[in-house]
Amino acid sequence: MKNTVLFALILSIFVSCAHRNTVSAPSQPVLSVETQKKHTEMSKTRGIFHVIEPLGIELILLNVKNHKEETVLMDKTLSQLELAPGHWQVTGFILGGKRFSIMNASKQFIFHLKKDRITYVGSYIFQCPKVNQTHLQEMKMMNFFNRYPFKSKNQLCELVVGSDFDKVNQVWMSMDKSKHRALGLGF
Repeated sequence: MKNTVLFALILSIFVSCAHRNTVSAPSQPVLSVETQKKHTEMSKTRGIFHVIEPLGIELILLNVKNHKEETVLMDKTLSQLELAPGHWQVTGFILGGKRFSIMNASKQFIFHLKKDRITYVGSYIFQCPKVNQTHLQEMKMMNFFNRYPFKSKNQLCELVVGSDFDKVNQVWMSMDKSKHRALGLGF
């Protein structure tokens, strides 16, 4: 008798669950295979930014050809960003919630991204009011570097952009083992 009651109880639970009315979620648009690929694959034209310090900075870039401004977050030491091919200029950055703009318009850092290439676009150090001795070792290891002054309403900062191409390319090749694609140089 116990088995019959237990069986009837289990059967009634299954039947009630099967007949339960549920509110269906709104239907999602069905994406074609091509559209799904576009959302999951990155563009072949990308820039590799090497940020020495600090992470979490937002870099403001201007496309020289169409004057379109883009703000990109640098949250990793090697940031890989999709950008349109062409020449790009660093016009400013956002650090600690403050926006800094370039002070000397005649002295600008411009890099070039080639279509369907992964391009190294420099090693970056940001510091206020000026990049000091703290980063001297990193700067000595670079092939070259340039200093660019920036200002906000009440503060000065400096951006050092240099080339540590050999080291960055070596790290990139070890990370991208499956494809073995070396980086191009964008400046």
